[in-house]
Amino acid sequence: MKQKLTQLFFIISLAVILLSPGFVFASETNGTIDSTYKYAWSENIGWINFACDNCNVQITDSAMTGYAWSANYGWKNLNPSTSGVSNNSEGTLSGSAWGENTGWIDFSGVTIDSSGYFSGYASGTVTGQISFNCANTSSCGSSDFKVRTDWRPVSTRDSGSGAGGGGGAGRGDETPPTVFVPGPETVFLEPERIDEDVIPEQLFDINFELDGNIITRAKDLVVRVTFTSFGTEPTPVEMTFMIRDQSGQEFHQSIDSLVVETEAVFTKKFEDAVLAFGDYTLVLTTLYNVDVEDEFYADFKIIEPSSVCSFLSIRCWIWYIIAAVIIALIVFIIFQKNYK
Repeated sequence: MKQKLTQLFFIISLAVILLSPGFVFASETNGTIDSTYKYAWSENIGWINFACDNCNVQITDSAMTGYAWSANYGWKNLNPSTSGVSNNSEGTLSGSAWGENTGWIDFSGVTIDSSGYFSGYASGTVTGQISFNCANTSSCGSSDFKVRTDWRPVSTRDSGSGAGGGGGAGRGDETPPTVFVPGPETVFLEPERIDEDVIPEQLFDINFELDGNIITRAKDLVVRVTFTSFGTEPTPVEMTFMIRDQSGQEFHQSIDSLVVETEAVFTKKFEDAVLAFGDYTLVLTTLYNVDVEDEFYADFKIIEPSSVCSFLSIRCWIWYIIAAVIIALIVFIIFQKNYK
């Protein structure tokens, strides 16, 4: 009898705690993505999955972290080291995600409502507009897609309701909703599905630039390669530099390597390159993580020294000014002597 009373007391106490207005479910403050409503639609790259096996997306009162997956364009990092998607605690998102194949994606047009549904658009140069809810275009009748979370805005948590959603373990090979075609002149094809890999441990944002693209000799050619890593371990990188002219003929090739931990800047000079006057293209091919290869291009020109000033060379103008001052001094001295 005493044991039954103890069990009854425990059940009643638990019910009081769960139903009390001040109780907040953990999922409301640290949410995941719904296993059914997990797809956003990009007008340029197709479906983007926010609840794949390795996406691990989490929404808190201050940020949205983890990864999203595009079958044809790879991973989108929601919290890269130099930016990241922020939450103002009421579901208004801002900041940017980064995709190696898509560049920056701005989330400043996306919100999360009191039921956990995303709405609005993110945008990027490569992705175009990314719609998070079919309601954005009133197309839910033909294409019922949306992204939903069990996180809730702070101001709506006084009811103690742990409203639906959750999961976040959807598989990358599940079939997304039917593609919505917004008009007779616009036809979106569903992207080809490819196997989803685990999140790469070695991943980079690579920036490639020349110190100057108009030079007078090959030894003045200097390139800087900046690596920013948001992977999880030090990464060996192989860099192949090639110089070719406008006809495609190759004049120089060299290979360098380094190991990047978090950030690195590699400076390359071409003192041994033999190049005539003319227009050239410098090609950089990077290889890391065994089979991840990228190519970068930069055009430059080698001109005759006599024509440097026509391109507003600062050094040339300095010499002109110095020469003019010297000539003026000589004329002044001669004039002073003759006047005396």
